[in-house]
Amino acid sequence: MTLAAGALATSGLGRRQWRRDGQRLHHLIDPHTGQPGASPWRYATVAARDCAAAEVAAKVAWLRGAAGPAWLAGLGLPGRFVGIDGRVEVIGAWPQAPGLTSGAVPQPFAPNEFGAKGCDHEVP
Repeated sequence: MTLAAGALATSGLGRRQWRRDGQRLHHLIDPHTGQPGASPWRYATVAARDCAAAEVAAKVAWLRGAAGPAWLAGLGLPGRFVGIDGRVEVIGAWPQAPGLTSGAVPQPFAPNEFGAKGCDHEVP
């Protein structure tokens, strides 16, 4: 994917997970419960004007679970959701890779080394 301007951020269950007392935990905290959130999505990737906006939108969209795609569409931000089951849902003007089937997960959207900083890529 090529960006002419703006930023991409991915949030989800890619890297920051651990076990405590036999329970799988992660860093995405549901503000209503104070506990790790539950979502049908493995990843949510969002394109926005800058890294901060993309990162916040990706986290909130993931935490909103099944309602995340509609929430993101309401903001007018393009995004791509990959479900725990491998299902892919695209929101807005998101590029489609040639020959990609709906359940395929292309490598450019997998978690990457930029996840710790929060932004996958930003173009000024």
